[in-house]
Amino acid sequence: MVSSLPAVGAAYVVEAGWVLSWDRGRPALLRDAHVVVSEGRIADVRPGAFDGDMPRIAVPDDILLPGFISGHTHVASGTPTRGVIEGEGTSRPSAHLVEALSDDELDDLTAYNLAEILRAGCTTQLEMSQSLRQAESYVRVALRWGVRGYPGGMIPATPRVDTIWARQDDAVLYDSVPATLREIEANRLFGLRHMNAGDGLIKPMLAPHATDTHTPETMLAMKAAALELGTGLHFHIAQSTIETERVRRLWGMTPVAWLDSLGMADGPLFGAHMLALDWDSDPAIFNKMGGVYVHCPSAGGAGGPSCSAASRSDPEPPGASTQL
Repeated sequence: MVSSLPAVGAAYVVEAGWVLSWDRGRPALLRDAHVVVSEGRIADVRPGAFDGDMPRIAVPDDILLPGFISGHTHVASGTPTRGVIEGEGTSRPSAHLVEALSDDELDDLTAYNLAEILRAGCTTQLEMSQSLRQAESYVRVALRWGVRGYPGGMIPATPRVDTIWARQDDAVLYDSVPATLREIEANRLFGLRHMNAGDGLIKPMLAPHATDTHTPETMLAMKAAALELGTGLHFHIAQSTIETERVRRLWGMTPVAWLDSLGMADGPLFGAHMLALDWDSDPAIFNKMGGVYVHCPSAGGAGGPSCSAASRSDPEPPGASTQL
């Protein structure tokens, strides 16, 4: 048994009381099994003790869940928004409080929330931090703990996103373009600066807020930055009927069809929530694009109710009107 994880890139074995694995297309629990890790990746999962001479981590009383990925996180904002996830109201005041923390306080909050995710078995996150400052905090904590992550600052970020998302006049969206382009450039530089940090564990990506807080100009700027980084785009897509109807009104098509028309899936594309799809056309388009759907069963966005994959849950932007 070893007292801590070996260095990143080293080969080692984890021997666990139970290991969740995969057998003939179905999940299966293996009793007293082992997992071989090599170059930061799962190389083998087998029942029984490991027969060989490698560093070992013994966790005989635990269930090991190898390879779980949390496909859509806002790590620093996890606990501050928890009170509204199953209740009334909006998460935005809590998000503003997070932004007011010092760097040390923010790192402590990030660490606390990331620890919850790790203990749930998700050792890799697609992280849409609600600001670039929160993304920097995520990188600092993830590197300290040897976590694999794909972080990016949400664009537009807190608090700028509130005004754009809750707008009553589309002039607000068009007027936001210069500042949003500056955010895109800052996130591109963040990605280049941290790409492959931690011996390849950190791979930043572009994380646009949603289709209704962007214009074709900002979309194409994000596409160019994402292609340069090579890690793709992590979006909220069709997260409410408000978003879907706005995009239809502005650009004459659904959010999914609009992304397709702009070639936004030239690289990897991850779509979170997707609760207000046009179910007659959007799934086929999204599948053609090779998009990855990230379902969030706890809520259709912080402040929204629990939802099934077929839900039409509609978390509204702060102060938004349903009259479009």
